[in-house]
Amino acid sequence: MPNREWVAPVFLLLAGTCLLFSQLGGLSFSVDEFRNVDTDRYPLTEIPAVLIDGSDLHPPFTHWLSHLWLSLFGESEWALRSIWAFVGVLILALTYRLGATLSSRSTGLLGATLLATLSTFLLYTRFVKYYAFAMLMAVALFLVFFRIYYQRMKRLLAVYVILLTAFLYADYFGPAACVLWQDLFLFIRSLRHRTRREWSFLLLVVGAQALAGLLWIPWVNYAFLQTHRVFSMKDADIGRGFFSFALKIAHAFYSFSLGETLFPWQLAALLGLAGALGALMAAVIVAYRNSCRLALWMGSFSLFSISLVAGLTSSLITGVPFIAFANHVIFTLPFFLLWLSSGIVALRPLFKWLLISSFLIAHVVGLVNYFTGREFHNPIYVVPTREIVTCLAEEVGQEEVVIAADDTGIAFYASRTAGWTAPVFSASDKPAIEEFLRTKQPPRVWLFIFGRDRTRAVTPTALQEWIEGRYLLVELRGYAEQDAVYRRIKELLFRRPAYLHKLTLYVYESL
Repeated sequence: MPNREWVAPVFLLLAGTCLLFSQLGGLSFSVDEFRNVDTDRYPLTEIPAVLIDGSDLHPPFTHWLSHLWLSLFGESEWALRSIWAFVGVLILALTYRLGATLSSRSTGLLGATLLATLSTFLLYTRFVKYYAFAMLMAVALFLVFFRIYYQRMKRLLAVYVILLTAFLYADYFGPAACVLWQDLFLFIRSLRHRTRREWSFLLLVVGAQALAGLLWIPWVNYAFLQTHRVFSMKDADIGRGFFSFALKIAHAFYSFSLGETLFPWQLAALLGLAGALGALMAAVIVAYRNSCRLALWMGSFSLFSISLVAGLTSSLITGVPFIAFANHVIFTLPFFLLWLSSGIVALRPLFKWLLISSFLIAHVVGLVNYFTGREFHNPIYVVPTREIVTCLAEEVGQEEVVIAADDTGIAFYASRTAGWTAPVFSASDKPAIEEFLRTKQPPRVWLFIFGRDRTRAVTPTALQEWIEGRYLLVELRGYAEQDAVYRRIKELLFRRPAYLHKLTLYVYESL
């Protein structure tokens, strides 16, 4: 970069690095994370088999990376999330480069800035899961694809095959959407230009994709078994039909524009929504006029991917709730923000800075909420499980008993908390719990219950009633309270009472 054009990108990467590593170990592991940690502890050769029976229905590549990382740096929240924070820095750099390659440095810089300051990016990039790697592979794959196409750098086809193969071993939706869009892109261009060069290039890329597919064959049987489990999942709340489809797309737009730690009825969110809608309109106009290939390519890929996955998860794969839909298409996030950025950059200076300001106001408020644990759309991410168990280690006696569903993380943290002596039972093991209470007659019972939406059926109501017939409830503690307005909206949508706290502790004493 001539002169001082390098200053802004470098400053952005430094600021993004600070955000990605700030309070990295602050939040406790959520259920997806600690279950992944349990999987990542296994030897590399055993992880694929574990994924068939486990809760993470994805390929093993990120688990292999995490296994190697934890063997070097341990299993603390900071250590296990740090590898994905590093990946997040690479995502910012490649997002900037993709925008600069297809449009201009200012567009790439704006897209990367909106990405770095978005709470959705921080939340899922720092997750001990495949999210960060999926974003990195998608952006890298497109950057290589466009370099091959526009600059005819055929030597990069080997890099393309490597990236696509790694992507296939990390996710399902992401590589499928990328390959389908790229093939449609090349097919349409071939029909328009009708030259032997275009058709031969299409065949060349399809051949590279076929080679990656051949390298993916060892995983095919595992993928089939995981797919069978996915199709057997129970319907999520509002998980099927057109309303589900529309709601998932709307929430993805909100999550990718303003984040998942800002409720839409707040003033900052209203300002941000006005900016996001204005940017979307401008981006559509720019793409329609075909004056910016970045807007056309990034916009079409974002809409294609989000609509495709929303359609699948509202018809065939109906176990995905709308509140979790955005993370299933997280690989499109950098492209979506580059698309909006192309619209903003095309505006006159006054309107451009008004939209940028409205975005940044919403993003900054969302970041403050993220780091302070407020306004999370999914409050499961802010349950302080680690701190709860640390305190209980001093309160719960050896002769007492703790009961909690596996997905609360109580048993996970109890096993790694110094001074913990009490037995911990899974709430689903009702016969064993009843036998223990009859024979041991513990003086106190500590029962944890998750507030639930789609998995409400697994709430241990019968067990709780059985305990209350023999013990006296003496204390009630709630963690991660749900916003009152949000709770009322969910009650209207689901047509049933919504939970007050994500996690509630019931303390019982013997009669």
